[in-house]
Amino acid sequence: GCHNYAPFTISHPKIRCLGGIGGGVAAKTMPVTITDCHNHGALTVDVEPQYATAVNYAGIVGLFYGYGVDNSTVTGCTNNGAIVDKMTGTGDHNVAGIIGHLQFGVKISSCTNNARIESDQAVGRAVLGGIVGHALHNNTIEECTNNGDIAILNSAKTKIAAGIIAYDEKTNNGASVTDCVNNGSISAGSTAGDSYVSGIAAYARWTIKGCTNNGAVSL
Repeated sequence: GCHNYAPFTISHPKIRCLGGIGGGVAAKTMPVTITDCHNHGALTVDVEPQYATAVNYAGIVGLFYGYGVDNSTVTGCTNNGAIVDKMTGTGDHNVAGIIGHLQFGVKISSCTNNARIESDQAVGRAVLGGIVGHALHNNTIEECTNNGDIAILNSAKTKIAAGIIAYDEKTNNGASVTDCVNNGSISAGSTAGDSYVSGIAAYARWTIKGCTNNGAVSL
């Protein structure tokens, strides 16, 4: 287990990945296990990026690549630090309590986000999730809880927000959300641009089983 108590305030134009515990993790040759890690520090990103590409930040890990290696896991982790996205730029903003951007067969279980997550930028696509922001390819989320409010405040090109998993554009068979709970409010601010908002999964081709939403959802 590990803990971060320090706040992060980022104004560097080359920022791509940021996490309270790890910026980027890659399981290229063997499984990666992240267990009992906790972030208590606030994360604030307020900068004009140098690159027009995706940025990924979260309370635990900004970017997690499973690379098809089986059995990578994130278990028993908690985010208690507020996350504020004020970065401009035309790329995706993948922001979440636990993992900002997740790829290739990772299992997330028994994780909790307790903090508010918000985006206040009007250019790129805002993708905000209580547990995971953007995911690709057959990941699973089990017994996770979001207690924090999720809010997109400004007129981003596309707004995608959810209590558990916000967005998954390329999932094959096998991705699932099971026995998860959202207690936070979910909102997408302005009605300009496309909006996908949900208590559990906003835009995702996942199997959803045994999940509960207790939070208000609004546009």
